[in-house]
Amino acid sequence: MMKNAGDFADSFIEFEKENALFGQKLEGVFFWKLVRSRVYNNILKARGILGAGSFTVAEGLGGKARDFMRYCAAALINVLKPYPRADVVVVTHPRKVTVNGKKVDVNTAWLIDRLREQKVRYLVLDVPLNWGTHPMQIDKNTRKIENFTIIPKVFHKYFIRNYLRRPEKLKELSARLTERFGHDGNIVKEAHDQIKIFKIDYKYYSRLLKKIGPKKIWLVIGYGNHALIAAAKDQGIETEEIQHGLMSRHHMNYSFGGLKDIPYFPDRICLFGSFWYDISNLPLTEDRVDYYNNPIVGYERGGIRNPKNKKLLFLTQPIITRYIEKLVAEMMENRFFDEYEIAVKLHPAEYRVWKRESPGLAGLTERGVRIIDNSDVPLYDLFREYDTVVAVASTALFEALYFGCDVYLLSVPSIRWIDSLAGECFPSPIRTVDDLVNLLTMEERNNIDIGEVFYDGDVAVDTEVTKKG
Repeated sequence: MMKNAGDFADSFIEFEKENALFGQKLEGVFFWKLVRSRVYNNILKARGILGAGSFTVAEGLGGKARDFMRYCAAALINVLKPYPRADVVVVTHPRKVTVNGKKVDVNTAWLIDRLREQKVRYLVLDVPLNWGTHPMQIDKNTRKIENFTIIPKVFHKYFIRNYLRRPEKLKELSARLTERFGHDGNIVKEAHDQIKIFKIDYKYYSRLLKKIGPKKIWLVIGYGNHALIAAAKDQGIETEEIQHGLMSRHHMNYSFGGLKDIPYFPDRICLFGSFWYDISNLPLTEDRVDYYNNPIVGYERGGIRNPKNKKLLFLTQPIITRYIEKLVAEMMENRFFDEYEIAVKLHPAEYRVWKRESPGLAGLTERGVRIIDNSDVPLYDLFREYDTVVAVASTALFEALYFGCDVYLLSVPSIRWIDSLAGECFPSPIRTVDDLVNLLTMEERNNIDIGEVFYDGDVAVDTEVTKKG
């Protein structure tokens, strides 16, 4: 019986290969690529292996209406203001961080600087956070990505959800998924919704790219831009994704069981370092992989801290916060931690909702646990303050290593999502409070070449664009 996300991922990949799902079309669309990770997560949630996901849209009808109107206002400006011609398009990550007093997308800032230096005509399409929030400065080379496709999408979602006829192919797939995994991952609904959204977006991006006329598109989240990638490929425009987070052979947006011909996948990928290509199972040959200097290499690398201070920092994510909450509560009952300072740094997606979604954390504050629910203190400053970091599946695990922290993995049902990291790079995962006590007592260290995780050399990425004529 599959008890964790790693075992499930292996079986899931085997299932989709047995059924040749990536090559199948519905309504002229390679539907499986659109719904794969959604179906996967739905099944895991139904089986209790994963908890809730991120919270990004405003709560309540009033909040949703406000954000919808803000989104439409930005879309109207895009209609009234012509798009400039550009040779390179850069699509940002929605989450921005403060660097030197300015909000920037750290994933693309290096690229934009290079394009500017090389005097390449470029256009940044800034992706909003929470339906219309743009903390990054909008300059003459930046446009908000909002557009009026939002209206038919909302109309489809709330008024004609079952507009597409349910084909027999989906019914048969639903039955096979249920037989294999005990749940069908809501395949019928997901396919209907995502095919409709894909078609709406594809039509829009096809027109937009013809207006802009780019030779190349850089984007941070490839799996959130299927229609844009498809439109670009159909117009002969190269696409390249920039790594923004953790990857492994069990990440359902990057690992495809060795298959190489994956629809709507970028032509190239630009990684933090060679480590990520080695531990993932990308559908790209090595000659289609580039590397870039993650902003972290601009900071001084930390060394082994000996002796360590008695400060523990836990990093949450929406799907694993309940496990951290439980462990920290148990730690409060253990005299070993009486002299420890304990902090829980919430994931940005939880800032607004943690008091409702994780009420147990509020009780921990009364027992001296520090809950950090904002970005006022930069994460890197926290890594300088806390010598020991505990988390599950986050790039911050490696960022903490860079600053010299001792890093431990918390064992939760989804731990094998990153099983290629556990044991090889990190000490044995923590399952109980006693496990954590033993690790802190023995001071077992991490075993990883951080230079392979974060590339720190001459970046050979070609951002030059050959002009026509």
